Amino acid sequence: MPQLSRMPGLFAIAFFLLAALEAASAQDAPRRVVSLNLCADQLLLALADRDQIASLSPLVEDRALSFLADDAGGLPTNEGRGEVILFKGADLVFAASYGSRIQRELLERHGIPLMTLDPWNSLADGRAQIRAVAMRLGHPERGERLVGEIDAALARSSGIVRGSRSILTYYRRGWVPGADSLVGEILRHLGFRLHQEALGLAQGGVARLENIVASPPDYLLIDDVVG
Repeated sequence: MPQLSRMPGLFAIAFFLLAALEAASAQDAPRRVVSLNLCADQLLLALADRDQIASLSPLVEDRALSFLADDAGGLPTNEGRGEVILFKGADLVFAASYGSRIQRELLERHGIPLMTLDPWNSLADGRAQIRAVAMRLGHPERGERLVGEIDAALARSSGIVRGSRSILTYYRRGWVPGADSLVGEILRHLGFRLHQEALGLAQGGVARLENIVASPPDYLLIDDVVG
């Protein structure tokens, strides 16, 4: 164990190393970052310096879809096309794992760094992705702050639904997500009972309308674009 008299010196060394790591992170941080999908748009707006953002996807301006649409005002948008990004230049591109493989391969073939983002299947996935994106942008402290804000909101909302109310999440064409999905985790956290289990769709699937009418949930959570 170090002697007490040596502790100030150890703290100074630790502080110096931390400052050096932060300086290196800032120096290596990308300066022209492009987002190709809406989820990455939101992460960039929350975690990046404004002057780091080269362009966002066109969906970022749609207030029906983009939670941070107002924060995107004045920032360039792209057409989501790899060749356009090549001509305009970027030192980091965020793309969805479910997006165009040809597009990703085009960017990688021309040496543009690419960070592929998977959909969140759980809150744990979300926390990990936020931290990874913040670290790549050179702002790890912003990732920790955002995770802290999410966890604080979860703590405030835990069990606010009383009486074991049932709810069914109903997407386009009748699709119902599995009980172990991200939305399922959040709804259970709020205190809801997931109704897809009563319909025999615990793993997800298409819910027939007549089955929902015959065994209705207390609440139906639907998209604005259900059809």
